[in-house]
Amino acid sequence: MPDFSFLKQPLWYATTGDYLAFAAILLLTFFLKKPVSRLLARLSSGLAIRQSGSKYRGLYRSLIRKPLEWLFFVIVLFYAFNFIEEPLHRITLLRWHSKGNREVLHASALLDKLFVFFGIIFFILLLSRLLDFIYRSQAERARIQMQRARAQVLPLLRDVLKIVLWVIGFFWMLGSVFGVNIPALITGLGIGGVALALAAKETIENFLAAFTILADKSFGLDDNIRLGALEGRVERIGFRSTRLRSADGTLFIIPNKKLVDENLENLSTAGQLTVRLSLPLKYSIPPFQIDELLARLKSNISMEAEVLNKPDVTVDSYTENAFVLLISYTLPGNLSLAEQKQIKSAIAARAYVEITAAQS
Repeated sequence: MPDFSFLKQPLWYATTGDYLAFAAILLLTFFLKKPVSRLLARLSSGLAIRQSGSKYRGLYRSLIRKPLEWLFFVIVLFYAFNFIEEPLHRITLLRWHSKGNREVLHASALLDKLFVFFGIIFFILLLSRLLDFIYRSQAERARIQMQRARAQVLPLLRDVLKIVLWVIGFFWMLGSVFGVNIPALITGLGIGGVALALAAKETIENFLAAFTILADKSFGLDDNIRLGALEGRVERIGFRSTRLRSADGTLFIIPNKKLVDENLENLSTAGQLTVRLSLPLKYSIPPFQIDELLARLKSNISMEAEVLNKPDVTVDSYTENAFVLLISYTLPGNLSLAEQKQIKSAIAARAYVEITAAQS
């Protein structure tokens, strides 16, 4: 029979067995955290795909695997350190006097607080990833079923729920880790609520403007809109801002309040999209050739199948070195951004070739 009596040998306020158990759990956790997190994600994905469909299985696993991995690591690590709690308690990290009493911070107490701190963070992160999964699966379903109103509300709802979730986590950490009296803190926040509201005035206005946009239905996702000099397709309506993608791929982030306060044109509902293009024309060209050039440009643009009505080409203004030709034409409002970009590029290229030939 092997002799395991050495495991009970005392070793600095613990036994040899305690230290070996701590080291073994630590080593196993380090190597098993990824396989265990994959297994937990696979086992829990059954409920998720039952609600959303099997095609979202991979999305679910990829979103929650990392938070599960670190949450598992923190929980098992907390269990492992219990084997050497007494030696850790003997390590003094800090001494101070509070209200006439001498207080001491031991390593074991600090580790307990760290485990609770990171445990709360990874648990909230796990719930946040679950919200992301629900949002992405439901947004895809809304897109397939052509439910525009639902697709518009989902991003805003997700953002609001995430804010609420992290606020709850923040107060949870204050109470559990730092020992803050949460009811007293909330009462104090009520007293300073006016100052906080004034500081967050712009954010609150943009948040309320988001609901105004959704309620008025002045525009929606995938609509082409124009706000002053900005023009593009609506990609996302958030609780603070709206993302607008122009035809050349530029992303504009516009505060919701600006969309509500200023004059906005929904080009998709108008049925037509007006395009304006400015090109320089050197003064060296003879006057009689300008009329011929304008006629050729109108003819070439009219040949484009998607161009509606008759295009307009005029000398709009003058600069120090050249005339400025203004080319104006209309396209159907239901074209995608890629189709718009292709047509605009083709017309601009042909116009540039005509102007270059006229100036040579």
